[in-house]
Amino acid sequence: MLSFLSQYGYTILIIIALIALFGLLLWSLLREKKAGKSSCCGGCSGCANAAYCHPEAKPKPADSTAEDTPASAAKGGD
Repeated sequence: MLSFLSQYGYTILIIIALIALFGLLLWSLLREKKAGKSSCCGGCSGCANAAYCHPEAKPKPADSTAEDTPASAAKGGD
């Protein structure tokens, strides 16, 4: 048993540290979610998931600056 611990001791410590960090991250995210905080780091204007985070807010329609007609139809369709 001692030879196993001496051979893999540092690996076991690193794995335990990574599991602890992952647990702290998960605990922090769950605590923020229960508090009603968003996990977004910026504004919702460019966020594709804004409708899921804030269902009461309607997403703005995209500006259509490009025409819907294909280039071949603009040339005469031939």
